[in-house]
Amino acid sequence: MKRTSGKDASRKSEPEFAALGGFFSAYLHQDFRDEYGSAVAAAAAFSNDAEPQQIRAVVEEWKTWRAQLVNSSPAEAAAAIRALGGAWQPETLAGLDELGRALEAGKSRRKS
Repeated sequence: MKRTSGKDASRKSEPEFAALGGFFSAYLHQDFRDEYGSAVAAAAAFSNDAEPQQIRAVVEEWKTWRAQLVNSSPAEAAAAIRALGGAWQPETLAGLDELGRALEAGKSRRKS
């Protein structure tokens, strides 16, 4: 499987990542730090607010999206997030992984 760069991931169409784009725009918007404090706290709020099927859709899209950014820089990841409507700018790729674990934890808590 060919790995794409962050630039390629940022150019993916929103329909491919519609659920993830909805999460980014609704929870990782420009005021998310004021509202939630951190990206992980925003993911927890999403998990509390969303229906289990919405959480599953975001987690599945996240896995695909994150795999496309495996060799990207934090700046490329931020561009890919902006392309899907978010404003979060992770300082490190470990921050992306932390967010992914938070989303997975929400999926586990909200199974139905």
